Amino acid sequence: MNKAIDPKNVIKKLKNLDTGKKLAELMAGMANIDTKSKEAKENVYSMRDNSGNKIIYMLTQDLLKEATKTKKDIKMKWVELLVKQRLLKQLFGEAKKILENNKRFHDYGHAVEVILNVEELLKAGGRSKYDVETLWASALFHDASNSQDKEREGKDGAKIAEAILQEIKDFPQDKIKEVKRLIESIDREPETDDEVLITTADEMAALSPLGLVRSMMISGNRNMLVKDALEWELNYIDKRYKRLRLENAKKIVKLSYQQKRQFLLSCLSNYEV
Repeated sequence: MNKAIDPKNVIKKLKNLDTGKKLAELMAGMANIDTKSKEAKENVYSMRDNSGNKIIYMLTQDLLKEATKTKKDIKMKWVELLVKQRLLKQLFGEAKKILENNKRFHDYGHAVEVILNVEELLKAGGRSKYDVETLWASALFHDASNSQDKEREGKDGAKIAEAILQEIKDFPQDKIKEVKRLIESIDREPETDDEVLITTADEMAALSPLGLVRSMMISGNRNMLVKDALEWELNYIDKRYKRLRLENAKKIVKLSYQQKRQFLLSCLSNYEV
């Protein structure tokens, strides 16, 4: 047996990862486990301890489903999962370095939201026609540029992302060109399915609680009155929600949008007394 896919070696490696012993135990019995069982759900849920592992959690759900259909290549899938986790850790680490001091309010927290939105969209609409690694990198580095020039933002960000990805050995170097294309697409109307998906994931972030905080900070930076900022934000999220290009995106953010809208209306009611 090839040692690279020996279950014992894989499990040994898994136990050294942040996802920990629970994932190792889950993988060890994956070929026979009932994915609907309480044990499976508890073990998978235990992985959801940080943003990187949330994505691995989503991937593992798909892996578990596939494991019940076919068992002949499950050992190789364990290795693929290991590689994906290692790559994600590197991508998250580099994104944090470059974005945590971003002055345009497009910071690391926003990038994390976008990559999680990408995964939600893939989960809802299917991932088979997309290159997931390219989407991950594009989501995390789409705002890598700190430029105030909107017309240069995408091109500058693409160059920064290229330099970073060239240093990440686990990232397929032949995919960097596609990452650059996706990041550059933020300067124009999306033309391909993956450009629509990454753009939509970015726009969805405007409808989250963090999106509201970012927007209020931007309004404050513009010296807007509070009432004006609230009215502007209400109009902004209405337009954002209506123009989401993917119906799955509207379903995913609908509750967040409604709650945010109600919150803004409640705040504005104080000015009507």
